Amino acid sequence: MDKSEKLYCLAIDTATQMTKISLRQDAREIDCLSWQSRFNQSQELISQIDEFLSKNSINKTQIRSIGVGMGPGSYTGIRIGVTTANLLGFALNIPVVAIEEIDTVQDTCYFGPVLPIYQGEPHITTAKL
Repeated sequence: MDKSEKLYCLAIDTATQMTKISLRQDAREIDCLSWQSRFNQSQELISQIDEFLSKNSINKTQIRSIGVGMGPGSYTGIRIGVTTANLLGFALNIPVVAIEEIDTVQDTCYFGPVLPIYQGEPHITTAKL
């Protein structure tokens, strides 16, 4: 990597129906995208991240860390965001940082999976025969 190449932190928050992606450099927000996902985060998140990075002319190799909202919030929404962040972190070999709010992303480095915090125990039903 060229030393003059700029490095960024990608932040993801999927705890609510309002999904937010933020791009930060040196603790300052460069750009932000938010949209009303209406329970479609699993179908939209990866493509939205790709389009967001392309729009900002950012290559994935320029991402040095990923911040992810770990809740509390929607069980499925948090699971999608945390899983996506952990998979991107693993694939790009970069740290994933747990954040309480997307606006509080710091330059803290943590290598390892982020664990979500849910509002309550999941309600799992048995299969109907």
